[in-house]
Amino acid sequence: MGKRVILLFSYPINREKIFCSKIMIVSLFTISSMTFCNLIVFGIFGLTEMISPIVNDHITFQIIIKMLKTTIFMFISAAGLSIIAMGIGFLQKSIASTIISALLLSSLLCNVVAGTLTSTTPTILFITITILVGIIVTSVVLKKISRAEV
Repeated sequence: MGKRVILLFSYPINREKIFCSKIMIVSLFTISSMTFCNLIVFGIFGLTEMISPIVNDHITFQIIIKMLKTTIFMFISAAGLSIIAMGIGFLQKSIASTIISALLLSSLLCNVVAGTLTSTTPTILFITITILVGIIVTSVVLKKISRAEV
């Protein structure tokens, strides 16, 4: 990975702009993937409920709003966690540490969401912490990039 970073930063483009574009790509990929997967899951569930209902309740507007709110919370958290994992991998110069940290952080997110299904306060607190840590990781990596010699 070290040689690829040197090659990447040897282009005549500002290093910070390259890194910021990578962060945007990671975040947009995470958000679009989660949105697409949630649409598939909710669509299949809605279709199967119309054909052969397995849940006693009906899908109401309030349930749809709650699903949308949960989806928005999840993709904001996942985008922040993906930035943190990318920063860890960048600082460690290891793709494996990026993947492992992303898996560990995602399992933490799943446990937080599963444990707080009745209240959104812990989820909002987790999102806030995730965003703050993502900003800190981004600034640390940007400083390291600006000081790196190519």
